[in-house]
Amino acid sequence: MTPANSYVVAARMATSGYKVTYHRANGSIIAEYTLSGTALSALNGSITINADNLPDDGYVAIEEWEGKNAGSRESYIFAVQKDLLQDMTITIREPQDGNACYTGDDVPDALKNTQTKISVSSNGGPKWVQTSASDGKISTGNESQLLGLPVYANSPASERKLVTSFATTYNSESDKLDDLVSYGVANSSDVYTGSTAPNIVALGGATEFANYNLTITDLTVSSTGVVSTVLDNKVYAWQPVFNKAPQLSLSYAPSDSSLSHWSMSLETKLLAANGSWNFSIGKVVDGNAMDLQRPTDLSNFSSTDISTARCVADSNGYSVHCLDANSFNAGSWQVQRTHVRATTDNSKAMFQTIYAKPSQTQVLIQSETEKVSTGASDKVAVGLAKSNGVDKKALMKDLASRSLDVGVIVDDLAPDAHKYDLNGVLLLNSESNALVLEQMQLNRDYVTNSVNWP
Repeated sequence: MTPANSYVVAARMATSGYKVTYHRANGSIIAEYTLSGTALSALNGSITINADNLPDDGYVAIEEWEGKNAGSRESYIFAVQKDLLQDMTITIREPQDGNACYTGDDVPDALKNTQTKISVSSNGGPKWVQTSASDGKISTGNESQLLGLPVYANSPASERKLVTSFATTYNSESDKLDDLVSYGVANSSDVYTGSTAPNIVALGGATEFANYNLTITDLTVSSTGVVSTVLDNKVYAWQPVFNKAPQLSLSYAPSDSSLSHWSMSLETKLLAANGSWNFSIGKVVDGNAMDLQRPTDLSNFSSTDISTARCVADSNGYSVHCLDANSFNAGSWQVQRTHVRATTDNSKAMFQTIYAKPSQTQVLIQSETEKVSTGASDKVAVGLAKSNGVDKKALMKDLASRSLDVGVIVDDLAPDAHKYDLNGVLLLNSESNALVLEQMQLNRDYVTNSVNWP
């Protein structure tokens, strides 16, 4: 019998069961450019979009259906506005029967061996120690475990590990691991599984890294905050960040040439008076003072819905439906994700995910065969993103990667309550790592809100 941890998720090239459609700025279809049937199958899952066929602010969409009869089917649409179009791999819900697999990367190391250890020594008197493998996978131990700290690794280990130690014994979030006293980089040869350590890694003293304070205003930080760094082109966790308003004490090692891309990420939530938006923050850690404040353009989202009230009418008779939201200032953001679960005029489900420039009146995309029918139970989610960079396409791909869960896509029994994209942007591990490294060098803000979701 094959061990469960030997299985991987594989993907076939999608050559059937969907259509590629071009749309005007109001969401209506430009019928003559639709790709479907044999014309689509002949492309073997690799489609080149001619942006010259799109008007300004137009869209390219992929639509799938469930059901046999046009006009009475569930509709699934994924759309991207013209200015954000780029090379992307899009997931398709319908099973494919071809033999061509989607390939590009080797399967990443699992890093799940629970018996692997590192032994360390420190003159800083640490009470709590954190070990980090790549992708920020962390294990922890107390002062009695310095000679045998757990660490995520393969056996034999194939990568270096980052070790950080703290002066406080961690029993609960109230202990606030913000008093880092030493750190060290362990070689792969320092990782072991037996009873004898091949080497004891000496952690460096406090003179080798810098501490500074971060001021927080009108925000409560969750327990998921972290300072991250890059070692050997992979992301490692340096220090957890907990709520300690009005200031957090952070550290980093600017003089260590083996570590780079210092970045802090925090998860927060705005007060109900400010709309209860979820607020994710990414900031460059460079020693400069930081004052984190809530976005001032956000307000109550609860009245957001889908309607025709604020839409620009279509001269060809297409019934335009659009987002009706007054809870954010579109000019303050760079990219918007609109995720809708509504119904058709035959009471079938209609799902749409649209990536576009921010708009309080984001249009829905016209289905080729189904008609949308709005109601009080429509589910609407909006995500907004901005950074101090100029590459909106990379920011869009980053936002899309945060909005896709491959496990949900491949699980037929996944509950319908989730807000993930049902079709979305799939990244190879190498693509995801490159995108993360690029975004870590920028200051980034992401906010999300929704109505009628649990």
